[in-house]
Amino acid sequence: MPEMTDSGLTTAFLDLPVTVRVWQLLIMFVIAAVVGYAVRYAQDKEDERGHDDDEPTWH
Repeated sequence: MPEMTDSGLTTAFLDLPVTVRVWQLLIMFVIAAVVGYAVRYAQDKEDERGHDDDEPTWH
């Protein structure tokens, strides 16, 4: 198996522009989904606590 160098990786990516675009879209979608889920989860936790900062979060 030949060793992959930076130039080799760059050439491989340039040879597969469609694949790179698909991966970029997939990664952006996953990041957006994770961020959206985290925000929703944090808001649900905040609503659960009743906005009382004196209460421990583990209750």
